[in-house]
Amino acid sequence: GVPLFVSAVNAVGAWLVGLAVRRQLEMRNEHAAALAERAALMEERAGRATLSERLRIARELHDIVAHNISVAVIQSQAAQRVADSDPARAKAAMADVERTSRTALEEMRRLLGVLHSGEPSDTATPVPDAAYAPALGLADIDVLAERLRRAGLDVSVVRRGEAAGVPDDVGLTVYRIVQESLTNVLKHAGPAAVAVELDVGDQLRVTVTDDGRGASAALSGVPGAGRGIAGMRERVAAVGGKLSAGPKPGGGYQ
Repeated sequence: GVPLFVSAVNAVGAWLVGLAVRRQLEMRNEHAAALAERAALMEERAGRATLSERLRIARELHDIVAHNISVAVIQSQAAQRVADSDPARAKAAMADVERTSRTALEEMRRLLGVLHSGEPSDTATPVPDAAYAPALGLADIDVLAERLRRAGLDVSVVRRGEAAGVPDDVGLTVYRIVQESLTNVLKHAGPAAVAVELDVGDQLRVTVTDDGRGASAALSGVPGAGRGIAGMRERVAAVGGKLSAGPKPGGGYQ
């Protein structure tokens, strides 16, 4: 009886050892699978973050280039129209073209400064200190409006409330929304006056209203028309806001 009992004990022991080894292998496989799943998830998140950053940079480049080039083109056209009849006015218009172009370069350097600030110092290309200036915001809208006035657009800016507590990302979004809106008026609305209202309370409300061609602006056939509105909508959504845009019933656009 004893040899049989010993054999049984040995068999049970071997079975328990095998069970423990198998369970250990299963746990190791489960851990490896969990690590692989986590790595895939992190890679997916990194991919989404990279795409989001690329879209943000693309929007910034669009707004900087589209606005300043549009203004420079209109200023150049004005200079050409009066070159013979009013050389002094033409010279002033070309000076505005130079200022607009310099503004575009400064904003591009500012964007490059933000990009380079995240790179190691031994690989980053040196960027002028001016490139690291604070982000554009609500305080810069008056300068933007004055630039558009020199290009021939009748712009008024009305502020309500205290803007000191507005976060930088929201301030930049507002600046770009106003910039794109004024660019659209300049390009599509024809002779028009435009009012910019900045109302800061529990929420920040920005309204840009013109008395130009309104609905007909959408039929102007200008290349790229419509993409600006989509970009504005993406910008506003990124900071938790909402955008509405369209022709007004009595004429104009808001």
